Amino acid sequence: MSLPGFLADDPDFRNAEIERYKRLRDEALSQVATVDDEFYRNFAMHQIVRLCWKANDLELAEALFSRVDDDLIREHIVADCPGISVS
Repeated sequence: MSLPGFLADDPDFRNAEIERYKRLRDEALSQVATVDDEFYRNFAMHQIVRLCWKANDLELAEALFSRVDDDLIREHIVADCPGISVS
């Protein structure tokens, strides 16, 4: 049995994984707020945007993307998250 099939077959496991994602995402967001260096903060945001994008949390991914100031990192996010709104 494939993992996606397993997730679809077990709603309790799926819900636990969703809650785990939200907890870790929120922890990462609170940690990124403590980073003083702008480049490293933007780099960390890149990783969180990718995480949200892959988790299909698209609205949050786009909101976080809009807060990234570094053009090079924005380019990398666009490459990693095809279809993200760049406006």
